[in-house]
Amino acid sequence: MLRSDVDYFRLGAEIRPLPGGGELYWMPGCQRLAAGCLAVHVPRLAEEEVAPWIAGFEAAVRAVGASLARLYLQSDHPRLGAALAAHGYEKKVESAFLSAAQRSAATVEGLIRPIETVRDWDEALQVFREDEDGPDGHENKAEIWLELIQRKCASGQLSYGLIEDGQGVAGTVGWMEYPGMVRLKNLALRPGRRRNGTGAAVVGHFNGWSGVSGRLLGMFGIEASAGAQLYAKAGMVVAGSQEEWSKWLVD
Repeated sequence: MLRSDVDYFRLGAEIRPLPGGGELYWMPGCQRLAAGCLAVHVPRLAEEEVAPWIAGFEAAVRAVGASLARLYLQSDHPRLGAALAAHGYEKKVESAFLSAAQRSAATVEGLIRPIETVRDWDEALQVFREDEDGPDGHENKAEIWLELIQRKCASGQLSYGLIEDGQGVAGTVGWMEYPGMVRLKNLALRPGRRRNGTGAAVVGHFNGWSGVSGRLLGMFGIEASAGAQLYAKAGMVVAGSQEEWSKWLVD
């Protein structure tokens, strides 16, 4: 699960080694999006290494033209975490949800329509424009988010689909396939299609589809968010967590 998140951010990105360790993944033209510039593989740092690492990281973010300093910590970093908090970074804990061993193999016919045409992408763009929270939980300019997703899909490792509920397009969702897991990404529903069972139907559909082939279904949800509550109600179990730290840089 943790590796799948790094895989997603690497799709279509350029990689810049960070002084002191770690890597900055950034997508030229999309670097002002939260998903377009972030640090991963951050090493454990000694006390005297923490402040220089943060300074080098922020300098690298500015150098690529981004303004949101964002990083993921996928293991325990008590010194760095304390320093980030002191520097004004906001922490979010993302829980890793996996499907339970015993689950239904039912899928919902016609619920997910893979995006294949220019018209499909136009319909997805309209969903992005209406999603004020952003498909990834961050505010995004819809047209740039569309470009980011299209470039990631061009890698062949990310698929995207339209969610249809009998009344037209209700939302969008992405997924990545691994030998033992299907990873759900960026489930987004139109404001008028939320809290009516559509999100649960999408999770149930992918739960059944992955189960047929003997694979797990996995996704991340921010603690106490609507997404995390949805996954828990669907019978998913928490199998780990990671920390996201972010701060807007001021020149």
